[in-house]
Amino acid sequence: MKLSENISRLTWRLAIALWAVGTLGAWVWATNYEFTSYSDNQFIVSENWPDSSNIRHAEDRATLLCFIHPRCPCTRASVHEIGRVLTGTGLTEGQQPNVIVVASMPVGASDDWKDTPTVRQASELPRAELFWDENGVESKRFEMVTSGAVRLYDRDGQLLFSGGVTASRGHQGDNLGCDFLYQCLTDANRQPMMSTPVFGCRIHAETQPKVAGETR
Repeated sequence: MKLSENISRLTWRLAIALWAVGTLGAWVWATNYEFTSYSDNQFIVSENWPDSSNIRHAEDRATLLCFIHPRCPCTRASVHEIGRVLTGTGLTEGQQPNVIVVASMPVGASDDWKDTPTVRQASELPRAELFWDENGVESKRFEMVTSGAVRLYDRDGQLLFSGGVTASRGHQGDNLGCDFLYQCLTDANRQPMMSTPVFGCRIHAETQPKVAGETR
């Protein structure tokens, strides 16, 4: 009887230990995933609009570029936050930027790359136009590697802000990136270029996991 009880206790202790290890491992993975940043801003070489770009900035107002991977679900939080700054903070008509959504996709990608929840949401941003970036040529010119990355330029093509607008991957809510973006849009006095980390999928990944509600 004693031997049986000892084995039973040992089994329970082992099970609890395995559960604890598994829980800790899952927490570490989730935390690492949520706060992974590919450090777009460490690649910034120029604070001016690239001369080689086929995208043109507005000459009468600021231009906001949002770089996305069409199949990155966590980018929707970034798009939501951009929309919140543009529509919910009392910007005047003159403070509203031109918005260009740069959507990267492989050459020869099927049409369903252009019809995802992320793309549809981004296309609804105020003053938004979509630019289909085959093989990520433009994102490389602008030195962007993470989906959800934002760049804001003034009418002269001078970089005002570069970075992310979420506090972590897929997170909606107040964050430093949105605060900086709003400040750059409303402050008439030019400030030194502001930047924040970007949390999201790599722009140049050819595939992302299929998510609920996504058209493929």
